[in-house]
Amino acid sequence: MSHESIIQDNQLQSFGGDPSLSAIASETVELGMAWANSYAKLGAEVLSANLDFWGGGLKPFAEASRFLQAEIAQPSLDRMPKEAIWEDERSILYRYETPKTLEPGYEPQDVPVVAAFALMNSGDILGRTLVPELLKRGFDVYRPEWKIPQRGDTNSGLEDYFLDTLPAALEQVKIAASSEEVSLLGWCQGGYGSTILTALQGQLAERAGLTQSDLGIRNLIQLTTPLSVSEAAKTCGGFAEMASDPSFDPEAIVKANGGIYPGALIDYAARGLKSYENNIGTHFNLLRLVQDGNEAKIKRWEEMNGWTKDIKNMPGQFYLDLIKNLYRENTLAKGTMVLRGMPVDLANLATVSVLTLIADLDHIVPPDQTENALHLFGDGDHTVLRKPGGHISVVSPATCAEMAQWLIPRSKRNRQQSAA
Repeated sequence: MSHESIIQDNQLQSFGGDPSLSAIASETVELGMAWANSYAKLGAEVLSANLDFWGGGLKPFAEASRFLQAEIAQPSLDRMPKEAIWEDERSILYRYETPKTLEPGYEPQDVPVVAAFALMNSGDILGRTLVPELLKRGFDVYRPEWKIPQRGDTNSGLEDYFLDTLPAALEQVKIAASSEEVSLLGWCQGGYGSTILTALQGQLAERAGLTQSDLGIRNLIQLTTPLSVSEAAKTCGGFAEMASDPSFDPEAIVKANGGIYPGALIDYAARGLKSYENNIGTHFNLLRLVQDGNEAKIKRWEEMNGWTKDIKNMPGQFYLDLIKNLYRENTLAKGTMVLRGMPVDLANLATVSVLTLIADLDHIVPPDQTENALHLFGDGDHTVLRKPGGHISVVSPATCAEMAQWLIPRSKRNRQQSAA
């Protein structure tokens, strides 16, 4: 008899009594042990290389204590005040509090912004640099926070998140902001889904019997967004090679975990794309901050480290949809993606203004996985920003300010006033 366990939060589930899953269970345990051993080795190396316990008196012990406190701290990255205004079974929609005063020279913008992140991490990362830059320039900003999947919604797939929940959230935003239009911003998986929704908005509006020709998405911003995985990319390492490996069986892993794909496995794979030295470099940096007594920077380190460790599981069907459509069959870029009977044509993006941000050093979404699809966008208002930095670090305050400046002339209530 197969054992069935109740899924709670981010905990990995029992693999049950299915002997065909024993290899997956063994591999998962090995991954967990390897990661635990890496952290043990990390702590020993960092502390022994930098602290003289025997010759430095009590100071090294105080530094070691502060280092360990920072390691386990998990303060929120998002310091911006916000309130929940709507939710469904998959997400909670937050509206950020409008600042009492704006930056000099700015006024309230007409078109609100909806910012969506990937499913496996908290969207708090958007509140670190992006949201503050938008708020102080007069934008009304909203963010859907994806819920941790529980048994009962494990069958939720790509269509459920990006053709049901996200459009419903956009409708709530338009009501709250008294606006007929929105700007949609997506980061990573959030950008993939936002792009699909924008390309389908005409067909969805027609299917819903709306009087207007679309869902009101005027502007689309894509941040480090995977759009195309070529056959060549599948032999160049990274997620593309992992996901396309014939020996990789995501269906079995989902089955073994009661319909959930463990976020811990995705996180382990992402960390594996960097060398051991790169992975521990941030911890050496923490120790330097502790030794310098730089509490402000230690606080920022704690926030970022806490965010990276707060990994969410994914609904199994969503993960399987992503593996199939992006990494294995490349359906969006090939023009073969069909969702609920509707073909997804990237040429439809010519009806909106698009800003695409690409990170030169992105190891999660290498530049070619975005660039290879850009020629499919049609002849519209399309701006590409290619910046130095990684998957997360590229979204710096300066880059966020540049994106906000791009958005301002495209956020006038009268379409005729928007930038061409």
